[in-house]
Amino acid sequence: MRTNDFRHKKIGLGMYVQNEDILEQKTFPRKQTILTLQNCLRAFSDKLFDYFYDHISADKLEESADFPFEYALDTVLDQISNDIGLIQKAIHQRQDASNQGILNLADFLAYKALKPMLPPVVTGAELQLRSDTTVLTYFQKTVSVRIIPYAPVVLVGIPYSCLNDKKDLLAIPHEIGHYIYRHALFNGENIADFLRADDSFPAWIQNWFEEIFADVYGALIAGPVLGLSFQDLQLNMRTESFYTDDGEHPVPLLRPYIYMNVIEHAPSIGSWAGKLRANWTQYLLDKRDDKMALKNPKLMHKEILPGVFDNTVERKIQLKGYSELYKVEDFISIENPPVNGEAVKPLDKIIGKIQYKLLKHISNGSWTPAIAPGEATVDNLYTEFQNYVETQVADPVPELSISGQDRIVVGKKPTHLKVGELVRATDELIQGPDVLPPEGQVVSKQKWLRKLDARGWATRGPDCDGTGGVNC
Repeated sequence: MRTNDFRHKKIGLGMYVQNEDILEQKTFPRKQTILTLQNCLRAFSDKLFDYFYDHISADKLEESADFPFEYALDTVLDQISNDIGLIQKAIHQRQDASNQGILNLADFLAYKALKPMLPPVVTGAELQLRSDTTVLTYFQKTVSVRIIPYAPVVLVGIPYSCLNDKKDLLAIPHEIGHYIYRHALFNGENIADFLRADDSFPAWIQNWFEEIFADVYGALIAGPVLGLSFQDLQLNMRTESFYTDDGEHPVPLLRPYIYMNVIEHAPSIGSWAGKLRANWTQYLLDKRDDKMALKNPKLMHKEILPGVFDNTVERKIQLKGYSELYKVEDFISIENPPVNGEAVKPLDKIIGKIQYKLLKHISNGSWTPAIAPGEATVDNLYTEFQNYVETQVADPVPELSISGQDRIVVGKKPTHLKVGELVRATDELIQGPDVLPPEGQVVSKQKWLRKLDARGWATRGPDCDGTGGVNC
């Protein structure tokens, strides 16, 4: 496609973004935030598209073998289209009165999950977001968080099933954890860079860093009920996938132990860890062991001769790219997890680093009050959570607006961000100057790929956050 064709497409998209008639029709919840979000998208996308269009037209970008220049322009247009669709979805959903109650509740819960990381956080906390931030929830097929680089807002998609089943709101703290991982700084350093500075972690666990962080954050915010929810979620996996590594998420067989071990050392809820372990063990016996023994005995039994197995149950894990099989105990303590500084097993070690170093100021979640186990069973956790959400008064969350100086405002607090800037504007590799480089010079592919990725905005482009994609 000729470069000028991309310009015509961008003009068409720009006209759609500027169409605010639907926003003027009537008042609806979160209208101010959605209007501000649309204005920020317009300013940012114009700036980013013009950067690539002008630099490509002037031959000022170093060529990349993997990402042609046309791909860069198409990626920007694709992301603009995605975000237009999301904003339009949020508008229509908020205008429907039947949706407003649950979306207001989801906003409230999401903001409570985010609040421990908002500046200024408690004394002694070295990890925090660099600016005040708000949240906006909307319905979609599955739970997810959208990383947008142009406004300090966490966009959390929640499933339509939340209308009838409040348990599905439990995924919110985990999704907030993903936002924290991408946007918070630990003593001025990105979380990914801080964790990867420890070269004792093998590559397979580095691929799981973001998911593990989100798991630990979610466990600290929502407590044992989220641990139970994640046990149930793992059982949705196909039989073979339950024991194998996808290169991004902790293996489903392992994942519930992350929640159990975090909860073990959290004040007032630690005694729930034993009940969650007993529940998970029973789940495995009742719902997984027999199926896997039939499908792949190598993953379930001790091999005494090639192709010959005894009846000893040894649940094993297949890591991506590894031929050797591993037991759960090779990765994580399944009883009596160590406290910070005592960990030897890799998952114990990374959990400790996140829980006791990065998130040390969060001792007990901001969601449900601690439910003392006593004679209660894990099934009581869902009942208590349902009672909790039904009795909450969903206070309004801060709205986004724009000041007279083009500063983005969260609630009544002006941020350091101007409309059209990246939320992470201190990153020179992606903010950088927009002027063409001097005669004889070009922008390196590392720099323009980072700019295209925009810290995770380009969902089908390069992944420059060190989360498993292209190392830009």
